[in-house]
Amino acid sequence: MNLSENNLEFIIKNIINKIMEENIVVSTPVKKITYVVFNEQWDNRYYILFEELKQIRTMKFNAVLLNKDSASYRDKLEEFYKFEKILTIDEFFCENELDIVIFPVIKRNEIINISNCINNTGTTEIVKRCFENGNKIYLLKSGMEKLTGKEPEKYKEKILNYYKQILEFDIEIIDNLKVVM
Repeated sequence: MNLSENNLEFIIKNIINKIMEENIVVSTPVKKITYVVFNEQWDNRYYILFEELKQIRTMKFNAVLLNKDSASYRDKLEEFYKFEKILTIDEFFCENELDIVIFPVIKRNEIINISNCINNTGTTEIVKRCFENGNKIYLLKSGMEKLTGKEPEKYKEKILNYYKQILEFDIEIIDNLKVVM
């Protein structure tokens, strides 16, 4: 069987087209969702966060409220920033591994609980869910409780070890939100 150059070219193009058609996967790109978690009590450091959020125009953010009385908290949030969604802890669920969670303010006791794998607060529940789903967690350095410098040396060492432990859990401490955008 003799194949002319044109026939051979036609067959090769058909084979290439069929292979390409089979390899084309029609899918919508997965959208990364960024969740910002707000503590049970209002913290004035949130005002700095809102200013930073307003400067980031390329992303939308969802708020997660740990406060059970979310109505008044929700009103306060809406006054300062337009979140895509405002969720309670019961409504919170990371939909895919690309979703990230940011804690703009976190108490020292929460760091201790996380490092000891104790799940007894809203914060630790969210962290547990993120770990189970493979989501990235970020803590804003400005929102972390500082040591006064007056603590006993052994106490400071112990607290610093808790921070090291959460870093080993791949929780990142960041200076600003631009790092994760």
